[in-house]
Amino acid sequence: MTVKCGIERLLEREPESANDLLSWLIFLKSEEYDQTLSIPERYVISIDSLIRDTLNGGFDQFFYNSGQWANDVLPALEAIDDEQIHKIYQEVFKLYSKNGRVPHDREQRVASIEFKSHEKDFSARVEALDNRFCKLFETPETSEVLITKLFGFISRNRDAFSFEETVYKRWLEPELAEKFPGDAAYQVDLRAGELLICHPSGTQSSLHWSALVGISIVKHGKSRTSLFPWEGPKCPFSGYSWRFSTDESAYAVPFHARFSNELVERIFELPDFDPTTLVEQERFLLCPTGTERICWARRLF
Repeated sequence: MTVKCGIERLLEREPESANDLLSWLIFLKSEEYDQTLSIPERYVISIDSLIRDTLNGGFDQFFYNSGQWANDVLPALEAIDDEQIHKIYQEVFKLYSKNGRVPHDREQRVASIEFKSHEKDFSARVEALDNRFCKLFETPETSEVLITKLFGFISRNRDAFSFEETVYKRWLEPELAEKFPGDAAYQVDLRAGELLICHPSGTQSSLHWSALVGISIVKHGKSRTSLFPWEGPKCPFSGYSWRFSTDESAYAVPFHARFSNELVERIFELPDFDPTTLVEQERFLLCPTGTERICWARRLF
């Protein structure tokens, strides 16, 4: 199945939000699903990892935790035309690399760093570069310029970014239904032009796709034992549901109801559906219970 989502929808966001979300998608694509990255994708995640790790724990943290991207940083900074960070990183890369390369394998990289840490003045030189790097970001202008340059690079190379399969896999993990039997107590049935929702109480609700005016995600809170207080069973829910709205009513379906994969496929096929709202579920955890996010609305014109 070809999922109808992509970079164009993401680029409609504010630059900082787009950069941040794209970096997370690339991380999922590479680290969790072991998919091959394009050069622009490697460049984006290498810069993102450098900034996050170094500002949090210095260059040591970056090379230990995210050093698999270390060899991509210099060409990445050149690609976005950043001179300030490039100059500092060029110096630190010489300290951590051997023959112009940093080992991709973490064990080899850690061993190499441990060996180099015993070299004369290594720690002092790294600390001085840490301070220079962090000083750059003491003024908001540095971050703003970097965000603008990175967003411009993504826009110019939009054809090199592909995360449809990543988003799709992220949302179709069958083992999640086993974690949330409360969700699985509900069942959905897709018929010709109709969605049938079977509740644990034995009641049913149905709506026609043609009557849909909007779909949103609602956070209920994992402490709830049931999507609705008067319904069983008393077992864990994922804490999230789809909300299907028509002009006359609204219908709730837990994320991991039985046969929800088929429902997700149908949702993904809707024109103008925004799948990036799904990938942001991790950040959604921080939102208060009752928060609702619209991810699709029928166009009136």
